[in-house]
Amino acid sequence: MSDQILPEIVSNILSRCDVATIGRCRCISKQWYAVIESTHFMKLQVDYATNTISAAVFFKDLFDETLFQAPMRNLDMRSVPIISQVKPFSLVGSCNGLLLLHKNQTPDFCILNSLTKKHVYLPHLLPSSLVGTDRNNDACVNALGYGFGYDSVNDDYKVVRIVQELDPAKTGFLRTEMTVTSVKNRVIKLHEMPYFMEPLANGLFVAGVLHWLMGKYNHEKMHLIVGYDLATNEIRELPLPDLKGERKDLKFEGSTTIGCRVGLGLLRTWLSISTNYGNGMSVGFWAMKEYGIKESWTKLFSFSLAHMSCDLVRPLGLSENDNLVFLELDRKRLILYDRKAKDVTSLMHKAQGEAMVCFRSIAPLPSAKNGQTDEKHQSSQDQKSKRKKRDNFLSKGFKLKL
Repeated sequence: MSDQILPEIVSNILSRCDVATIGRCRCISKQWYAVIESTHFMKLQVDYATNTISAAVFFKDLFDETLFQAPMRNLDMRSVPIISQVKPFSLVGSCNGLLLLHKNQTPDFCILNSLTKKHVYLPHLLPSSLVGTDRNNDACVNALGYGFGYDSVNDDYKVVRIVQELDPAKTGFLRTEMTVTSVKNRVIKLHEMPYFMEPLANGLFVAGVLHWLMGKYNHEKMHLIVGYDLATNEIRELPLPDLKGERKDLKFEGSTTIGCRVGLGLLRTWLSISTNYGNGMSVGFWAMKEYGIKESWTKLFSFSLAHMSCDLVRPLGLSENDNLVFLELDRKRLILYDRKAKDVTSLMHKAQGEAMVCFRSIAPLPSAKNGQTDEKHQSSQDQKSKRKKRDNFLSKGFKLKL
């Protein structure tokens, strides 16, 4: 009976179901199994998940190498299992329901689907040092941030690193360079940029573009949204909303000057910013409702966080009824703000580094050259742990012999 329903109808209906239901529907028939495993269905489900509030906020624990997630509707925290091979790690980015983890002080990365528990480990994905023939040997090179996104034209995920070269003698900027590596075939592209930005700032992926808050070397503009289009390799500047009506002492995110601090984030699927005046006295939230159109910037709401004494506020997510707002404060604290009750619920302190929203989806892992996928390439410690858990399900005397 189930096979009499057209595959297109099955695909459209199932893509709107929760993941547990989709998993059970694999067993209904061979046709339904084929539909669910198809690339077309995967894209439908990812698109649906991205445009709903089927999301969680991910962050790293302050005290150990643990990855946590909390649904946007509440603060029900759960740990996310990750392979020991990638530890110690930093959380880099999210895209299509996939998370990118970086093994600290190495060029190695890991892509993880926290829902399906599948991963691919990517050793030596990025070059270990700044690439270029005209480098100043005395210069200091610092990694400022990373980015992770999907190139829909070439059906490829890409990892971006931004490094900044400083002249210690002149205490000035020499240059900023972006390195882009494709996961599928390891092609590396380099871009020099006339911008500088605050360290430990990871790119926000919206509309096929990674975004950072930056300033220009020539100081023409001290607050910019700079975007990198993963499909066209174009670097562009995006307009900020007109904030002159609020305050005239606007500074970009990296500024230490007293005034307004701007944070870049996400509200629903909109590229968004927050403006923080006077340590949380008045925090406003804006969303670009039509991507790339300055006139589409809309102020959604504002409220006071003065009792939290915060400098940098980043919007992470917004509930379906626009009432609950997930925020990151000073890259150290996560809070859930109830606009109706004017009440704040705090999460535990997290590790230094950005938290991020990841939508729940069954997106498959990208095929990667020299990538190591799933359990077969886990460390022996991970394998022993899995065997121990599996053995605990068996009665005494019926242990598996592996």
